[in-house]
Amino acid sequence: MLLTNHLIGSQDWRFCCARPISQLSFTASRSLGMDATFSDSLVTAPVDSREFKSRAGALAWSFRKSRDRWKAKYKKLKTELKRYTNRVADVTKSREHWKAQAEGVRKELGAREAEIVTLRQQIALMEVKKKSTPAASH
Repeated sequence: MLLTNHLIGSQDWRFCCARPISQLSFTASRSLGMDATFSDSLVTAPVDSREFKSRAGALAWSFRKSRDRWKAKYKKLKTELKRYTNRVADVTKSREHWKAQAEGVRKELGAREAEIVTLRQQIALMEVKKKSTPAASH
């Protein structure tokens, strides 16, 4: 017999899928905390054969397809999230690079402007000296 373990919340459920659906039985190894509904004993759900008309194989195929679809959807979303995360990291890195470069250019511009002011003062001083010194006669 094939026994499968499923965790529902913190409970450990075991069921055998080698039997027809009408004979499936579920056992809980611990109480779910709803003593009026479930107990630690064997819980058997009566199944009316008129209520379920799908074959177990068809249900398994349907469940497998459903699982595959949500897995593909999750994988696609995970890839998209990774792409956006990388894009944000790249943009942030680029922004920091350009910000640092702009700051460097801004500092260099300030130094050049100070140099221009100094040179203009030197030119003005030279012109004042030139005017105050008598011109040499020709």
